[in-house]
Amino acid sequence: MQLQIFSKSMIVFYILLIIVTVFIRFYLGRKEKFADVSNNSDVAVVCVLHPGAGFFSEFFFLCKVYLFAKERGSPFFIEHDNWQYTFEKGWHDYFTSLNDFKDEGQFKEIKRYRPHFGDDIPEYTIKQYVDCIKEIFILNDTINSRVEEFIGKIGGEYTSLYVRRGDKVNEMPLISIDDILKQTDIQDDGRNIFLQSDDSSVIGDIKTRFPSCNVLTLTPDNKSGANNADMTRWKPEQRKHETEELLISCAVFVRAQKGWSYYHSNVGTFHKLFGYNTIQLYIDNTHTKEEVDNVYNLNYKGSPYALI
Repeated sequence: MQLQIFSKSMIVFYILLIIVTVFIRFYLGRKEKFADVSNNSDVAVVCVLHPGAGFFSEFFFLCKVYLFAKERGSPFFIEHDNWQYTFEKGWHDYFTSLNDFKDEGQFKEIKRYRPHFGDDIPEYTIKQYVDCIKEIFILNDTINSRVEEFIGKIGGEYTSLYVRRGDKVNEMPLISIDDILKQTDIQDDGRNIFLQSDDSSVIGDIKTRFPSCNVLTLTPDNKSGANNADMTRWKPEQRKHETEELLISCAVFVRAQKGWSYYHSNVGTFHKLFGYNTIQLYIDNTHTKEEVDNVYNLNYKGSPYALI
């Protein structure tokens, strides 16, 4: 009888010992894993910009990789592989942020990511994307001076409005100007309106609807849609001009006292995240306002273009 009790006690003891051992190994393994995440200074994380996606589609992927490197404690770099927006220096034709990668054997490992391939990268919150944009969307002095010059010409407060056309015509039914304006407070009240669009016919439409308003734009008179695939066939000077106009327009747009943009566009998503407190999103009939508000909530964790 005593032997049976002793045997049962030993069995319980060994079971407890195994449980404790497994727990300790698991805990130490987690600590080691977390330590690796916070100390990866010898592992370079590189985002390779390449043709095949629109500017802000690649921009948001770049943000995701940047956040991944920052979370890991890894140095972050960029590379270019025939990026269609390149004039001479790629990213640094337009921005002063981020460093080009130079492999001089200084890193133990190099992790390269091309849009949109990065299954091992976790999702981040909208708040993290908002903060990331402030850190990396740093325009060079030449472009910044043009932004300030244009805002100076406006001469006061203004309202921004974005209307997307271009290749969206081939992707989905377009939301009408009437349906857009119903979701704004824009009236023919003499206000300044900055209008960003990839279709010059929209400019004439808005000017006709609001004759007393001062409608300003950087959209050229002959603009008729935008398709980034065309840029691969353009001369470098034309690429540079088109890209600068896009970036200047976006920078002017988000400086408005208030504005409305389109969630079904990467440009519109950029407007919202950069001008988070002043830019609102109008919607179409493919999603509800509740669905859109949920994705653009600062605590939402996932892709900022989840609904595009």
